[in-house]
Amino acid sequence: MIVMAEFKIVIANPKTGKCVQKEVKDENANGLLGKKIGEIIRGELLDMTGYEFKISGGSDYCGFPMRQDVPGTGRKKILTVKGIGAQPVK
Repeated sequence: MIVMAEFKIVIANPKTGKCVQKEVKDENANGLLGKKIGEIIRGELLDMTGYEFKISGGSDYCGFPMRQDVPGTGRKKILTVKGIGAQPVK
């Protein structure tokens, strides 16, 4: 059985403050399956030869953020002290 995955990738450059969105399908998307937050991926998977990218986060189809400390692909009920994502300054 062949699984054809499809991902929407946001590539951000913190120095310039600009972001680029790419849609990755078919064979290149299958190369992203099984990767974890914090891993380095080759730019060839995103049609950007010569670059390397670090996976720094993501979200599922409903917008729930991923956590580096929770293994697996499904949602899990966890007890946390502090959330991830945007933290407003008081």
